[in-house]
Amino acid sequence: GTVDTSVAADHPLATVFVTADGRRTYAASNVTSAPVTVSFSDCTTLVVPAGQVATTGSTTWHGGSAAGGTGVGYRSAVWPGCAQTPTDPTDPTDPTGHPTVPGTPVTPAVPVTPSTPVADPQPGKSTTKRHATIRKITVVKGKAGKAKYALKKGKRATLRIWLRAPGSIHVTGRLRLTVGGRTVGKAKVKKTSRGYVATVKVASRKKGRILVRYSGDKNLVSEVFRTPLRVRK
Repeated sequence: GTVDTSVAADHPLATVFVTADGRRTYAASNVTSAPVTVSFSDCTTLVVPAGQVATTGSTTWHGGSAAGGTGVGYRSAVWPGCAQTPTDPTDPTDPTGHPTVPGTPVTPAVPVTPSTPVADPQPGKSTTKRHATIRKITVVKGKAGKAKYALKKGKRATLRIWLRAPGSIHVTGRLRLTVGGRTVGKAKVKKTSRGYVATVKVASRKKGRILVRYSGDKNLVSEVFRTPLRVRK
């Protein structure tokens, strides 16, 4: 995937990658001799063992055998809408459990002022708008040949597009699918026992990649997802 600049991290050696269909992988490197917990602005956390690199999200992995050193000085950010859980209550100077190196200046990744409320969001609600992601795409009807995500030009197809959001946030709103700027299908996101899904009937007379445009709602921002879906001859 490519670097996702919409999600920030509280550690200088951490970043997020996103695939064409919206799946995120969170990665971080720990050059110290003790485990660290990295927090991301969408409330994802990642525990990285000492001297290793770790990932979570669409890809989960960790490895490496570096001895580790003093590392870089940093302090965990308190992201709006994310609950802060102390991990080292014995250290009164560092309630987040991230020890700092003596004599090393520490600057929070995101300054938190008294005017910024920080609270654990109620189920289904959020104090700050978050990002939805596409969890899965299924071509139910109208697939062109053996290609998993290919649709045939001029033929009707039915797609199921599954979405998810951080924590317990509900996903509502609508999806609109376009090819070359032209709308080829749209549907409402509905809640089912298996998650949030939109069943979209698609028909395009034009070849090209299908973009999925999410309207957003009161808790989630609008998004445009570049998907592997394509309309072919």
